[in-house]
Amino acid sequence: MTKDITKLINIAVLKHNEDSGVTWATKNIALGVTTNKVRFHIDFCAKAIPEILAQPCIKDKTVLHIGEAAKISTVSVAGAQIARDNRIFFSRDPVAMDRIGLDILEDKRAAQGLASVRAEATHIAACAKRGLGTDDLARIDYRQIRA
Repeated sequence: MTKDITKLINIAVLKHNEDSGVTWATKNIALGVTTNKVRFHIDFCAKAIPEILAQPCIKDKTVLHIGEAAKISTVSVAGAQIARDNRIFFSRDPVAMDRIGLDILEDKRAAQGLASVRAEATHIAACAKRGLGTDDLARIDYRQIRA
């Protein structure tokens, strides 16, 4: 990761996580390139994820984020509750993708009578504050393409 590759494509599955509210682009890549992930879950990952993503060996090499939202785990216990969305997302901005993903997850959880996780998903705003992307819906160029 730090020496041999020149470009990185992040492929992530949208899902609930009890320690960060949501897992998608930012958490997938940040914790996917690390070991001993448990140590990074303090404060809903708001310190660790932006710090890891800001490292040049990750930030400068990650060129595309692909987000799968076809089958979403709405409860972090594997397979406990599933919602279907049947979409795939592509983004160069992992923070924007996570912001959209959080809304999708919130809608799916609400439809199942589950509580909001928005308050736990603080790593998204922390990444935006660090300049790693935008979480401002007015600045996200969101397009749907039907195939």
